[in-house]
Amino acid sequence: MGSTCAAVSRRATPSPRAATAAASGALDAARASAASAHDGRRSIVGQVAGAPAPRLARTRRQEPSADCSDWTSGGTRLTQMPMRIAVFGASSGIGRELVSQARTGGHHAVAVARSIRSGAEASLTPVQGSVLVPGVAERAVAGADAVAWCVGVRTLGPAFLRKVTVFSEGTRRAIEAMKEAGVSRLAVITGIGAGESRGHGGLLYEWVGLPFILGAIYADKDRQEAIVTASGLNWTIVRPTLLTNGPRTGQYRVLTNLEGVHGGRISRADCADCLMRAMVEGAWSRMAITITDADERR
Repeated sequence: MGSTCAAVSRRATPSPRAATAAASGALDAARASAASAHDGRRSIVGQVAGAPAPRLARTRRQEPSADCSDWTSGGTRLTQMPMRIAVFGASSGIGRELVSQARTGGHHAVAVARSIRSGAEASLTPVQGSVLVPGVAERAVAGADAVAWCVGVRTLGPAFLRKVTVFSEGTRRAIEAMKEAGVSRLAVITGIGAGESRGHGGLLYEWVGLPFILGAIYADKDRQEAIVTASGLNWTIVRPTLLTNGPRTGQYRVLTNLEGVHGGRISRADCADCLMRAMVEGAWSRMAITITDADERR
């Protein structure tokens, strides 16, 4: 049905110069793998069944920050090259958490929001303004390696009574700005109930929450997803289940087949973790995924 996050250790192949050295290297690698399986902070999200292995966005020899993931291949250490990541909706929720994780991971965050409290810092560039205002999206994506959409609204009500357009129109503006700037990587947060995930949020959510409380929002999220998938960019759509304020665990399921899935929950911090992996590792390219907690009983 999907993949459960699991820690993965990518090891260099032991040198064949001597049998004893090879045996020693294999033993050390096995120990490292066992230790890694218990370290959620360094875990790599498991692949969707049948999907290609995630690739690094860019690699070169470079020392990472303390929390920056690194790998080995053929005896050469490969680390994530710092990226410039533009985050729309950076002032709260998933967006704020994503900015924090990007900076902690050694990347530069461009925080875009109507209200920004932080000033410019070594790893942070604030861009104040709505994405719907001409020029804001262009300033935000200039020089970026990847763009994340985490915008939220508080307009509640059914689609037949209220009109929401910020998701579709804002995303359209962001995509236009990305194409002008030559930026191709886009990761978008929508939610369960958008697109083909409708019908998998649980009985109360599907019969009450979606039509009467979130109807206007999800009508526009459907339009937003259609714009993203037709953009020609290297996109990933992430649909979380019920959001919580829990910690970042790195342990969650990534689903493309929703058979038997009815609800679930996931922390905003883990949503940001998933976005980071999509942008930095290049995982789930041109895929719409649903993410939920690691409890497979749901």
